[in-house]
Amino acid sequence: MNAVRLALLPHYAEHRVTLDRRAVRVDFGLVTVDDVADGDVMSFDVVPAFSDGDNYLIPDDVLGIWIATNPKMHAELATAANQAYDKQWKPLVKMIKKWNFHTGDPVIPSFLLEVLALDLIDGGWAGPYPYELRMFFGSAADRISDGWADPAHAGPNVSDTLDNDQTAMKAAQQALLEAERACTRALGLERSGNNTAAIREWRALFGPLFPAP
Repeated sequence: MNAVRLALLPHYAEHRVTLDRRAVRVDFGLVTVDDVADGDVMSFDVVPAFSDGDNYLIPDDVLGIWIATNPKMHAELATAANQAYDKQWKPLVKMIKKWNFHTGDPVIPSFLLEVLALDLIDGGWAGPYPYELRMFFGSAADRISDGWADPAHAGPNVSDTLDNDQTAMKAAQQALLEAERACTRALGLERSGNNTAAIREWRALFGPLFPAP
């Protein structure tokens, strides 16, 4: 991965090219709202990979080995879930990942949220988003410690980082519980007719890019 990083450095500023667990991340700047940086305009994860039958082998600098992955199957599972959920599954997962980013990434890797959503968001779209989000956060807090395998059954457990660090696991559970409570507060404010305060509660949950009066 460092060889890939060195190959990218001549083309991008050094502070924009960083090593992650399984990729070299290239950042293209931040969105700024009210002088607060809140998310990438765009970023790419550059992953060195070698074909291995139906899978690819990619480096894992925590395990110190090459692991198998199957991004095609991951994409197919997400597409199927989105279709089964009236095409609302992917937008919902994007919102959940935005919460994770804004909260300081308590759930790592963020792909774990997508894996959780494959199991926890089902039964057809009931909507609206606020209720779906509250149900997901509550269920995820209860189930995140169950141990979550790679849905393609190719590599190690997607949850292995948290599984091996109980302090981080408890922090992730607490963050999910707090997100559920924030959803409950926002819904309560909306029911009481205080829409302005409700929107501000959602903005606190998702960050300054969420529009608020």
